[in-house]
Amino acid sequence: MAQTRLLKDILFLFTAGLLIYMSIRTYQVYKETSSPSIQKGVVSTGLDNELMDAVESMDQALSDRKGYTYSQSKDPMDATKIIIFDLSDLYDMAELQARNKIMRLSCTIVDENPSAVIKYRGKSHVLHIGEKIGNKTVMEITQKMVRFDNGEILYNKKAPTLKELMSNG
Repeated sequence: MAQTRLLKDILFLFTAGLLIYMSIRTYQVYKETSSPSIQKGVVSTGLDNELMDAVESMDQALSDRKGYTYSQSKDPMDATKIIIFDLSDLYDMAELQARNKIMRLSCTIVDENPSAVIKYRGKSHVLHIGEKIGNKTVMEITQKMVRFDNGEILYNKKAPTLKELMSNG
């Protein structure tokens, strides 16, 4: 019984010592990580002569470019001179095309089952022989044209410009 009591006391002291050691060690780690470490001595920035020469040459090239003057009176890189019209012109074009009910043959696909893409009232329609669009029935589709039942023929043509639409409407 005395041996058991001695063993329990030794185990208790060992556990208490381990707990105290772990507490102290945890506090030390906390202090090391929470405070910024300041290293004494010379700090090397990695600048050598080659790097310094490269920086100076790039600085010189940049200052040369800033001082460059164009032979033209206006800046050739001015993007406002490139843009011809704004988005409202595109909206007006689509509105005119839809209002005028213009039918335009965009393209044809000629194979076993020929089809045509016709732009009508602001939408693109894919049509096959026998299908209707605007009270007209497609009778024939060839490589460059579409013929309707009323005899009207549409030929492949590019989309009209805003000026063309306004002159027609």
